[in-house]
Amino acid sequence: MKLIFATLLIITSSPLFSQSGNSSCINAIRICLNEPVSYPAATGAGPAETGPDYGCLGSEPNPAWFSFSIDNPGTHTILQSNSGDRDFDFILFGPFANETGNCGDLTAENTADCSYAGGATETIEFTSVNQGDFYLLMVTNFSNQPTNVTFAQTAGTGTYDCDFTGICQISLVSANPGSCDSTSNTYTLGGSVFTFNPPSSGTLTVSSGGETQVLNAPFTNPVQFSIPGLAANASASSVSAIFSASSSCTGSANFTAPASCTPCLASAIANGPVCSGGDLQLTTDYPALADYFWTGPNGFSSVNPNPVISDVTIDATGIYSVLITGDDCVSQREVEVEIIASPVVTITTVEDSVCSGEIIFLGATEIPGANWLWVGPQGFTATVRNTQINNAETQQSGWYKLVATRGGCEGIPDSVYINVFETPIISLSGDTMYAPGSTGLFYVEGPEGMTYYWNFFGDAALMDVQIYTEGGDSLVAFWQDREGDMRIEVIGQDENGCFSGEAILPVHVVDMTGLSKLEELQSFNVSPNPADEKATLSNFSKSQIIITLLDISGRKCDDIQIDANSTYVFSTQNLPAGMYFLRNENFLQKLVITHR
Repeated sequence: MKLIFATLLIITSSPLFSQSGNSSCINAIRICLNEPVSYPAATGAGPAETGPDYGCLGSEPNPAWFSFSIDNPGTHTILQSNSGDRDFDFILFGPFANETGNCGDLTAENTADCSYAGGATETIEFTSVNQGDFYLLMVTNFSNQPTNVTFAQTAGTGTYDCDFTGICQISLVSANPGSCDSTSNTYTLGGSVFTFNPPSSGTLTVSSGGETQVLNAPFTNPVQFSIPGLAANASASSVSAIFSASSSCTGSANFTAPASCTPCLASAIANGPVCSGGDLQLTTDYPALADYFWTGPNGFSSVNPNPVISDVTIDATGIYSVLITGDDCVSQREVEVEIIASPVVTITTVEDSVCSGEIIFLGATEIPGANWLWVGPQGFTATVRNTQINNAETQQSGWYKLVATRGGCEGIPDSVYINVFETPIISLSGDTMYAPGSTGLFYVEGPEGMTYYWNFFGDAALMDVQIYTEGGDSLVAFWQDREGDMRIEVIGQDENGCFSGEAILPVHVVDMTGLSKLEELQSFNVSPNPADEKATLSNFSKSQIIITLLDISGRKCDDIQIDANSTYVFSTQNLPAGMYFLRNENFLQKLVITHR
């Protein structure tokens, strides 16, 4: 006696097409349920055959038929589950006295159990009466999804007859056609063959479209196959399997071959590089009518043959692909696109208001690799990021615009308005000579709205009391009762913040002796000053004076004696150009020699 127990492996692949070899009652596979039995479910195999009364089943898609025999009668509880948690149903017919000839008696009276419940598990329950009775079980794959089904008795007193010789039966052939290879217009067919009781020797030949693959024993379920070089023509096709050691053990599956993919003579084209904010234009050079499908970064897709992406950003940089499907060709083409970030200019000028004669500083935040162009009033231009305008004039007030370009992309410009205000001019008036203990009055004249700052140099303590008028444009000074010399300097600031130049007035507080020395100072003159080839020294006093000529380092160059009320002309040709001093015991005067 030969006992055969079927413990079968589970398929993990997900074929596109599969067809069961036991899809009809007459091809039911005999199993023994004393141990769990597993098999791969069929998909796309169509409905069950007509004729039987399928009882509770509302539909019978993808049927698989099995038969088993009772050894010890009793109660039976069989759990039906599947690896993919798919929805499966069943109907159990029996009992029958014989193993064969029962497919015409599948009636309601011969129905032992049936379930059309939703869910991934089903429970088969029945009670057997006679030893040797046969039952027919049909399981349907309602989900039409790939999965692996397992039967296992979980309770009951009944057992099954395993004393039979298993016949080789191909339960399932799956077919998974690959995509078309555009270089050869062919595809590879992959798949598997699942067999109950496969032979222990010989070969398994799998054939499709005139191509075959021969696989040698031993055969472990599921047997994988791969047949390359099949013509891609979108036709209805089939694959068959046969064992050499059991010529009646065959199986097949139907499938559809992929469409032809003869490459189209075309290229993907883009107008890049494109500046951010511009329009990216995509197109091809395929001349005939076709269907197009573009994809690209950021989830971009379009069926337009010439799509345009407006106002692009740098995120649009990347590879754009187009699938071109013509009447007799298919091509996948790509083009790489670069989106250049247009530079954004930010001016960082420190001051937007300056006074005439001052410097206008113009600058901006750095942008690596950028080229710069400043434009402004009076035809001003500059091609550097940071620049300046010396000795600014009022007519240079206005808008200054800066544009940056990088990689051929002109960025967003920035501009700043610069005000150049006129530098105010002031004058300081008042007497320069006073007697000790007297009073002096000084006043400043300038534009309206000025603020004045008074400074005193020399013997500033000579002023005993200072009184300023409101606004600070006048000063009353009360002199101490002594002699002294000082210098008054006034600077004005207008409402625009512009400072004037210094207005200077020397002041002498002297008695009669001091007046005599002052008169002596005022009675001497040198001209021209600066001098070129000669200089004339004039003595307007009533007495002879002696003048010492010193160079800039203080070295004596000459002593010159000038009579009262006389002039003296001396040549400067032998003296180097520069600054000199004419010194007397009562004064020191500057002389400049130029030799122009």
